[in-house]
Amino acid sequence: METEFKEGDKVYHKAKPNIKWIIEKIDGDKAHCSTLNDELKKVVEEFALVTIEKYTPPQFIIDVPRRNNHY
Repeated sequence: METEFKEGDKVYHKAKPNIKWIIEKIDGDKAHCSTLNDELKKVVEEFALVTIEKYTPPQFIIDVPRRNNHY
């Protein structure tokens, strides 16, 4: 399954899924991505497109309590 990436997409690298990156530029099969480190300095890395996946925000499902009238 091939995922289409475009500039501005939020992605994460499979080796470190806890860091969110933003694609700045795509060159063939490589993506130039940036993020901010702990000191709020911009970090730029180059990743192969096959090693990144699109970021999807976590989804929370809230269960609505239902009244049970059967005792």
